[in-house]
Amino acid sequence: MHGGGESVGQQPNELTPDAGPWHRWGYELRQFREARRLSQQVLARKALIDRSHLGRFERAERPVPSTRPSPSMRLLTPLVH
Repeated sequence: MHGGGESVGQQPNELTPDAGPWHRWGYELRQFREARRLSQQVLARKALIDRSHLGRFERAERPVPSTRPSPSMRLLTPLVH
């Protein structure tokens, strides 16, 4: 059991923002979220997406949509930029 209210979760992947647009966007998204002390769960709920989906964006495992962004992407993109 973990004390102090710590939650058990994955260690965040190290991102290299210069590796490409997916990495840059994921890096900026994570920076935004962490600067505001939001969990992935809370930000995902605000963006109307699943937490695992948000995690894949942050880890650059899912491409940033380039055309016809989904409603959730329209919510997240202004937050990051």
